[in-house]
Amino acid sequence: MATKASPSFSQFLEGVRAAFYEVIDQGEEQVRKMDAARIWGEIKNAGPLVRREDVSGRARLEITYTTGMEGDLAPTGEGQPLPETDFKEGIITTVEPYKFSRKWSVTYEAWYYKSPRYTRFLDGAAKLRYNAMKTLTKHTLSVFNNARTDPANLPKQLFAYGDNKKLLSTQHPLVGGGVQSNVLESSPQLSTSALTAAYLKGINMKDDVGEPISYFDSGTLYLVVPPALLDRAKEIVNTSNAPYTANYVFNIWQGAYNIVSSPYLSSTFGGSDTRWFLVSGEEPLIRQFIFQGLTADTWEDKNTQTIYFSITGHWRIGCLNWRLVVGSEGDGSLITD
Repeated sequence: MATKASPSFSQFLEGVRAAFYEVIDQGEEQVRKMDAARIWGEIKNAGPLVRREDVSGRARLEITYTTGMEGDLAPTGEGQPLPETDFKEGIITTVEPYKFSRKWSVTYEAWYYKSPRYTRFLDGAAKLRYNAMKTLTKHTLSVFNNARTDPANLPKQLFAYGDNKKLLSTQHPLVGGGVQSNVLESSPQLSTSALTAAYLKGINMKDDVGEPISYFDSGTLYLVVPPALLDRAKEIVNTSNAPYTANYVFNIWQGAYNIVSSPYLSSTFGGSDTRWFLVSGEEPLIRQFIFQGLTADTWEDKNTQTIYFSITGHWRIGCLNWRLVVGSEGDGSLITD
């Protein structure tokens, strides 16, 4: 014979459980700690590395630029015709939205018969929102994890720059002819000499008609590293003596950059434990285009006595200016593409 607890006894049990149970939502904690736009946007006195842009209602973006006028003003004698010049149209980058979604369900029994304190954490809409924000953060950092991925093989969340080259490449084409590199071809490990090589490559960048256009000669520099390189990154930036040298050599990189790191940059989450990036903070490197904000929905299936929660969002993430970053695989490999 089934036993039915009286309402007062059920209330008593709920009260006991509420008094002795505390539930920590790890999804909420992940978002609080790791939302990329929040973390990088709160670095004081520095431009953020991520810009989140609301492009709701757009089905497609086409982004391009123009070069400056070619050449310099030329000496012109009296009565001579003025020398003519022109500018060039840049490469077009196309960005289209992609949908990302998730669904979660809970039975009536699980929903109604838990203690009040625990039930609060069964709010499927809130938990799915935390999951969506965690996903957006992982997608943002995957720009670095896929810096050497061929554009045709990029994951769905990422768009490629219009030159159809890898983000870190020796072969970025210039509209006016020639190519330019933003990768250290010998893939040196992180060191003061490797940082200097990256800085020189960054400061000597040219625009598409061959004129200097450095983003590294002013503003804040960022060193983006996986957790495995945090100790070396901190040793370099925090010491006056160049690390790992027998005699005292002044460390020109002391205090020269801010460190950015995340577990999502490690090999465990599809990144690399050796790859590192020197990034200019003069303007955001990474662009998050939000075509449709998070949309939550809730419905019931009375036949199965189940409540369903869903959330969807439409976005694409990528880089529109590869001249803002110079990187190294850090593994000694030879890069030729």
